[in-house]
Amino acid sequence: MLAEKPVLRIYNPNYETELHTDASLEGYGAILMKKSPDDKNFHPTYYMSKKTTDAEKKYSSYELEALAVIEAVKKFRVYLLGIPFKIVTDCSALEKTMQKKRLGYSRWTLGFIAGRIQLRH
Repeated sequence: MLAEKPVLRIYNPNYETELHTDASLEGYGAILMKKSPDDKNFHPTYYMSKKTTDAEKKYSSYELEALAVIEAVKKFRVYLLGIPFKIVTDCSALEKTMQKKRLGYSRWTLGFIAGRIQLRH
């Protein structure tokens, strides 16, 4: 049902882009969405989900949310490089997490340097 017309839309790099992410102890996922010029609404283009590993289940909630964003950006990198896009998440602490100086967080934030990204809660 999620891949049937009119739910899933064809990717077009010229349309406004949003990357919606969410995470829990059980797993995380993302939806790459494009704004349709026809109805001015965002429609899904691609989906991804992954079950958390035993190690990831030890992460805090905001670390899981950050992991969801990083994995989604990696998964959809070919579609996101060179275009501006917004990341939409339900985690207000995510922006602070991305600014932390711990080595792991620094590695995560390096993934954002190549793109023109806005983070929206």
